[in-house]
Amino acid sequence: LRLRQTLEDMTLLRSSVQRYLASTTDAERERNMTALRAAIRVVNENITPLPVEERGE
Repeated sequence: LRLRQTLEDMTLLRSSVQRYLASTTDAERERNMTALRAAIRVVNENITPLPVEERGE
């Protein structure tokens, strides 16, 4: 499930990179960088393994 979500988020990441690279003004570049960082954070959260719970035996 997380892998599928990560693959879907790659589209968001790709479009965020494209918008950033197409930025023409400093304000637009800053706004698009904020969106790009958010997209990176989402992908990173989805690919980071969940902690393994210790079993009390």
